[in-house]
Amino acid sequence: MLKMLAMWSKIYLAVLGLSVTVMTFFTIYSWSWLQSIGQPQAAADGFSFYAGIAGFMLWLTAVVLLALANGVLWLTNKAWAMWVTFAYAAVFLGIKYFWLGEAFFRYKKTNLTYDGSFS
Repeated sequence: MLKMLAMWSKIYLAVLGLSVTVMTFFTIYSWSWLQSIGQPQAAADGFSFYAGIAGFMLWLTAVVLLALANGVLWLTNKAWAMWVTFAYAAVFLGIKYFWLGEAFFRYKKTNLTYDGSFS
């Protein structure tokens, strides 16, 4: 039984590490499109594409982590994995909406003569 507990925790931590790596890559890669010196519309389209992939990957990895965290909770009766999953999702949602969203709004305003408001 003790081996099964350790196995679930190790699997959860491995998937968490992989998820953080994937989300960090897509977050930085989508942000790098805004630093492009090419055509502004192509950079905005590239940002939107990769930010969309990042958003999908965030929800996918959060659901997988939540399922694994439920397994850890079920076996150990400790909710640490659930809280770590919540923190993971909260951090990357905050980055997506407060950092990337604001950067994209500023990029559109300065390079694409966007005169709308940010919501």
